Amino acid sequence: MNAGSVFAYTNWRIKWNGLYNVDPKAIFVPAGPIKGDAGKAFHFTPSTLSGWTITMVGKSTKHEARIAKMLEYFSEDEKSIESTYGPKGIAWDYDSDGHVKFSDEREKDFAADPTAANLKYEGIGWFTNWIPIQSTFPKPTNEVDKWKAETEKHFSAYSYNTLPFEAIKPGGGTDEAAIDVKIEEYRKSMGAKMVLAKSEAEVEQIFNDMVAQEEKLGYNKLYTYWDTHFKEAKKKLGVEFAWPDNQK
Repeated sequence: MNAGSVFAYTNWRIKWNGLYNVDPKAIFVPAGPIKGDAGKAFHFTPSTLSGWTITMVGKSTKHEARIAKMLEYFSEDEKSIESTYGPKGIAWDYDSDGHVKFSDEREKDFAADPTAANLKYEGIGWFTNWIPIQSTFPKPTNEVDKWKAETEKHFSAYSYNTLPFEAIKPGGGTDEAAIDVKIEEYRKSMGAKMVLAKSEAEVEQIFNDMVAQEEKLGYNKLYTYWDTHFKEAKKKLGVEFAWPDNQK
């Protein structure tokens, strides 16, 4: 990459600054995403917090207040920004337009040694929510920042706010949560039968049987819960449609 022999990359671990420091004339051009065979529009979630992680606290802990403070911080927008750029007030601050503006110290560190600067400023991106990052992108001050801004703008067009879809998960201990688990387990077992089915007719019969059985498991009650919370989340966000293709 740094030698200028690579024309494309997908590995996020590759650092932009390294190539630029070796060859200031090198450029990055955003491309893609690649569409599937059906040619349908591509969309991706901007958040890594879409339900596949869980945080648990032992009931015998003696640090309830500190843990609560940490979890509160993890849910704040600035936590995602600090994980990306470094601590606010040291690595960056907001400019008059609400965009991230890097400190002189951070700029000097990246100019001197990008690898060391990344280790110094960047945090754990695992819990990063890209929605607040997208709305506060730094205004480009050099070629590297320009490339990053153009790339982020390019791919932001394919992302969407997933909060309405994430808000429908039933709370633990509720009737809806129990129904959700039962239906999920049932679908997994039926999915295996579909794979082993000997004909299309058998697959269709299994599917039709599933519809009736899920109604008995309480699907209608679960759907009402989903629909209610989905609409409430959209109302809070001020959007009529949540899916990008339906938005005007």
